[in-house]
Amino acid sequence: MLSPHDIRQVCQAGKDRDPGWYRIHRRLSIHITAFLLQTPITLNQVSLLMMFMAAIGAAMLTSANLWVNAGGGVCLYLSFLLDKVDGEMARYRQQESVMGILLDRFHHRLIEPLVFLALGWRAFQATGSWTPLIAALATMLAANIIEETQQLPAFIAAKFARETGRWPVPGTAGPSLGLQRVAGVMRSLKTFRTFITVLPLVLAAIAAETLSGQPVTSWLLLTSAVALWVYVLFQAWYYAHGQLDAELATLTVRVPVLPAQDDPEAPAPRLTNPPTLSVVSSTARGDRSPRRSGQANITALALLVLCGLAAGPAAAATYYVDNSTGACSNNGAGTEAQPYCTITAALAARGVAGNTILVKPGNYPEQVTLSASGTSSNPLVLRAFGGVVTVDGADDFSATNKWVNTSGDIWRAATVTWSPKQVFGDGLRLAASTAAVTALPPRTFRWVSGQGLYVNAGGGNPGTHQTRVGRRNYAFVLSGRSWITIDGFAATRTEDRALNLTNASNDVQILNNRVSFANKYGIYLSECLRARVASNVATDNNHHG
Repeated sequence: MLSPHDIRQVCQAGKDRDPGWYRIHRRLSIHITAFLLQTPITLNQVSLLMMFMAAIGAAMLTSANLWVNAGGGVCLYLSFLLDKVDGEMARYRQQESVMGILLDRFHHRLIEPLVFLALGWRAFQATGSWTPLIAALATMLAANIIEETQQLPAFIAAKFARETGRWPVPGTAGPSLGLQRVAGVMRSLKTFRTFITVLPLVLAAIAAETLSGQPVTSWLLLTSAVALWVYVLFQAWYYAHGQLDAELATLTVRVPVLPAQDDPEAPAPRLTNPPTLSVVSSTARGDRSPRRSGQANITALALLVLCGLAAGPAAAATYYVDNSTGACSNNGAGTEAQPYCTITAALAARGVAGNTILVKPGNYPEQVTLSASGTSSNPLVLRAFGGVVTVDGADDFSATNKWVNTSGDIWRAATVTWSPKQVFGDGLRLAASTAAVTALPPRTFRWVSGQGLYVNAGGGNPGTHQTRVGRRNYAFVLSGRSWITIDGFAATRTEDRALNLTNASNDVQILNNRVSFANKYGIYLSECLRARVASNVATDNNHHG
């Protein structure tokens, strides 16, 4: 018998990125998934049941009886859980279904919006006014426009490729940082189309209207219509001013390369790193049929569109940092092919709500300050990717030419123009000393203003001892920033605290990090609410880990 605990890791893979309040629902859905996996029910049948429960629940909201309304709320919430269940079952059974995506689209575009229509009809019956019914229809239309606009990159890329035989080349500028910050604030308006937030608002409005006799449901519908249409207009402006280019850049870098339009003999497109699918070139078979090549192009276009639809809201994009490649640029697109060189540059350009920044293995000598917040539905995620990513508070002085011998085993680095609190040799701290610079004991250091850093590394040039000189106070800094996840980094050798979270940095997640050799605290939180600090390892810090 399957237990929720045994299947959770597979069924909910990758869902640890969801906000904490959202993962609560997955604690319930996994029990339904565990039960249904032991039955012959198919994924499409689950999807149809999900749609049926939502339709029944919406119909029950039109009743004037509060108990019937409550039953409708239960049906609608069960539909919401089943929306999670079909995905969890698909991951466990390793099944993919184009029809499943289609049913999911029908559910979110046709069935879920019936909640607004039901509320409008209820208000119309109670008041005789057409205003709430018109507001309900306006809300439904705006909600669907918002969601469909978020699928534009996949549609535009597919249409462009169908007409030209190649993917579009997006601009490199993207939206300005100021516009991205405005977008992070404006996304809160989408609360009025997010099903799991709409449902309690609707039920609360019905209850308040029944108890007070005031047209609360009409007020809710009018507020929803205004909020969503304001977002529709902003969303159009946002896409026209760089966001479409940014999302096209992220999308098209992951899809198959198309043959040139003017080359009828070109082979069919191939996936460069196909995980489960391989497309065989028609040239390799000695078959240069344009019809077969066209079919392969259609397949590639279908893959692109399905990727765009399955990815959910397109406003959430992924960007890359990799300082180990010569292709990196702090002014580039941030794609995997042309990543940013520093984490700081990636955050300056792309550090807004909804985005995920993946940092590839390497040593990053920088102090990372997060200057923008995420939101409950669109957190900002900063994640190490593919190996050890070290955010280092010390500068590398392991080159022998940075040191000049002063006497015996005592050497000086004149370029250390700051007063370091920590110096490391051979991976261990050296001790600070007040002895004369001509008589420093082994494994000690002393900094002298105007002269530099004197070190006795225990024998020979400190450059041969992998010497690191502390310089930056923190690895990560959050002050008044919320809904942020920092996941999987090695933060080390900071002059003060490694991770410093203060001033109401709420709803943050600090996960899977290794924190070491901080001069003070490893992970420090002050005046922060609802923070999750989990699966971190803290060692060798001078104060508490």
